[in-house]
Amino acid sequence: MDIIINWLRGADFWIQAISLVSGIIYMVMQVFQHRWMWYLNLVTCSTALIVAAINSQDGEWAPLWAQTGLNVWFMAMALWGIFHWKKLEAESNGELHVVKLPRRKLLFSAILLAVCTPAVCHFYSITNDPSPVLEGISFTFSIMGAWYLSCSHLENWHLWIAADIAVALLFARQGDWLMTALYLCYIVSAIVGLVIWKRKGVLVQG
Repeated sequence: MDIIINWLRGADFWIQAISLVSGIIYMVMQVFQHRWMWYLNLVTCSTALIVAAINSQDGEWAPLWAQTGLNVWFMAMALWGIFHWKKLEAESNGELHVVKLPRRKLLFSAILLAVCTPAVCHFYSITNDPSPVLEGISFTFSIMGAWYLSCSHLENWHLWIAADIAVALLFARQGDWLMTALYLCYIVSAIVGLVIWKRKGVLVQG
């Protein structure tokens, strides 16, 4: 195991570079709802997962467990999105599609975030995670954001803005500057995506 981790650490720069390039292409596709975005997302998430899993603190192995788990979730949502968005594209005749967020789902989501975010932060505080608060915030908001994105809810962008700010701060603290740059780009992309989806989105039933 140590041999694999050390080898991956040696290739850390290139793994981050792949994640950065694929992530930038992905986020542009995400804003305009290009169906191939989900495949790029799989590449971005798999490389980001490796970076989080091999993280070290003061020379010791200190995985960013929340980021590792998140990227597994993102990959699952990408697989779901590949199939679900085909249905949404058919309903919108290929136009940029938006599914209205039901009030009951919004209320459920708000309660879930209010309860789970402090709980997750506390959980990571009792592990060897170097940034439990940022990890907890990014974890819960990203879980919800990925779910909302796969459902094509406009509100996914609000969640991504909050989550990406937390992750950018997290990677900056760890000195992973290419990953920090990637998430700063994600923040800008989320703001642009919110504006474009509001202006051009076609409401569909989902």
